[in-house]
Parts: sequence; C-alpha cells; structure tokens
Amino acid sequence: MNRGLPPSPDSLRQEGGAIPGADGVAAYTFHAAEPSAVPVLIAVPHAGRAYPQCLLERMRNPGYAALRLEDRYVDRLGERVAAATGAALLVAQAPRAMIDLNRAIDDVDWDMFARGADTIGSYTPGARARSGLGLIPRRLPGLGELWKRRHEESDLAERIDGIHEPYHQCLAQALQTLRRRWGSALLLDLHSMPPLGFRGGLAPPEFVLGDRFGASCHGTLVASAFSY
Repeated sequence: MNRGLPPSPDSLRQEGGAIPGADGVAAYTFHAAEPSAVPVLIAVPHAGRAYPQCLLERMRNPGYAALRLEDRYVDRLGERVAAATGAALLVAQAPRAMIDLNRAIDDVDWDMFARGADTIGSYTPGARARSGLGLIPRRLPGLGELWKRRHEESDLAERIDGIHEPYHQCLAQALQTLRRRWGSALLLDLHSMPPLGFRGGLAPPEFVLGDRFGASCHGTLVASAFSY
C-alpha cells in the first residue's frame, strides 16, 4: 500500500485495525515524518480495495458496485502528494462497501439488518442513510440495492470494532500530534468525483474544494487555495 513513499529512517509507518474476513489485512496504513514537516494530514477513506470473498459473494453486482462506491486510486494520489510535501498520510485499505469511514457509527439503515426496522422504536435514519449511503451503503443510483440479503448485526459490530474505531483513533491521534507541534492542524480528505460536463461552454473543473459549506474550516482557507 505504500507505493511511492520512499523509505526514511525518520518516519513512522504503521498498520492498524483488521478487515473481517480478510485474514492478516490491516484496515488502514499510516505514514508520517518525524518530526512533521508541515501541519497537514491527508486522509483517504474511500479508496480501499481489500475485498474479502465473503463480502463479494453477498453483493448483487460486485464488479460494478465496488467501482462506483470507491474513490479508486486516490490513495496513489495521496501517496504522491505526501511524498512531495512531507504531509502525514492515512489510507483506508478496507473498502467503502464494508463500512463508510466518513459516516458516524449511528448513521445506520436498520432495515438492512435481519431484525428489521420494527424493533427499534422511534429510530429515524439520518439523511445519508435514507439516501442509501449510510454507514454501510445500501443502494446506488442506476443500480439499486447492493446486497442479496440482509446483514447480521454481528457483521456491523465487527466492522466498527475492526475498521471504523481503529481508523478514527489513528486519525484523532495524528491530528493531536500535529497540534502539539504546530498549534493547529489541517485535515485534507481526498476523494474522487463523478465526471462533470461542460457548463456555459466552460470546461469542467479538475479539482473541487469542499468545506461542508463552511462548516469544516474558515472560508478564507479555501479561498486561499485558489491562488495557487
């Protein structure tokens, strides 16, 4: 997973977590220079390609659905940027089809599970889960349902324990380490986007900068990126 990252005696490399059903495969890899060169952490949560066979067997159209869910090869972009800048790099190896690392652990569509929705009282799924892209993705536009049958709650618990929690523990620790050294830290979440068409005769953008509509950082930070 560390293609493009040259070996260095002054760096930290680690693997953590475990992908259920994929014996010996870590949920994520982490690399950081020591001491850090810049107060930046690059995270790649949706490019994981370590698919256990048991997961593929449960998917209706694994080849097409996996590709649609992934930000394929964005990890390689992150590796190049980290190598060029000295930024820390956290890459998920677990696929998004197993668990979405950009979702809260309670953003679950319980209709996907064997117990169904009728035993969970007043639970109301969040907007992401209702759209089909909750903690475990359920459906995709143009494809529909992703799974042949309902999941077991034990599957979800294993994925949270083995993938989601270790990944976010590493993420939090890495940001804390950067803040201690620099006083602040910048988290860059790398993703790919569906192809964008021409608008008003203008070519589509090559890069899209997102800040959750101003919620994740000050607008001046995003604006400054356009000057480079």
